[in-house]
Amino acid sequence: MRYLVHQLLNDNTEAIARRTLLNCHLPGLHSIVLVDQPGQRIRLFYKTAACRMEVDLHKGLLDLAIHPHHCNLSIEMVAGEMKHYVFERTDGFGVGIRLGEFAYQSAITQGVGKFTATGEAYLRLVEKRHITLGYEPCRNGVQLAADQLHTLSVGGFDRAMWLVIEGAEDPNYQPYSYAFDDLSQYDFSDLYVRPRPAEAARLFAEIKEQLDLSNVYVQRDLELTDPNRLYR
Repeated sequence: MRYLVHQLLNDNTEAIARRTLLNCHLPGLHSIVLVDQPGQRIRLFYKTAACRMEVDLHKGLLDLAIHPHHCNLSIEMVAGEMKHYVFERTDGFGVGIRLGEFAYQSAITQGVGKFTATGEAYLRLVEKRHITLGYEPCRNGVQLAADQLHTLSVGGFDRAMWLVIEGAEDPNYQPYSYAFDDLSQYDFSDLYVRPRPAEAARLFAEIKEQLDLSNVYVQRDLELTDPNRLYR
């Protein structure tokens, strides 16, 4: 996957730069659309060291709201690691976590981002998975149906990159997000910014550098492998 990202950035630099959004969902989280085909779109997310992306359900900390998607998708790590969380709604009555519910208007598809409070909901955590780049059994990806509720975290000042492969559209998509904070007051002013050419060039160079560092780690692992095993 890392070689694919390298090749696409090298061969389609200008087109990809036009499809890039800085501060996508969160400050310091950047979205780079590598392949822009409906039903098979491939998007690279790059979480920088400046991005805060934590989840602590006991402390009411949820930097990226719990949300569904307009399409089925798969997540594949390219560099770094993340924790991935899947939730389902409950009937309440003390079961699950009480969160605010907000209708989401997408800045990407509708031009202006906005959350509108619609009430409360109870959600139950049904899966928590550690996703990292490496060899089996450590290396994992995630496949999500469009209506599954999820969020994710990348710790502290860590950098990480992952691909999101978008599949079939969900005709019944409901754009509701869930959070501890009042998302109706969320400030979108610095989000979803189109980079200038020089900004895109710097971003792509940084991404390639991080990809190369990941390759170093893989090569180091190969050097520690018994060479005879490669021929058995």
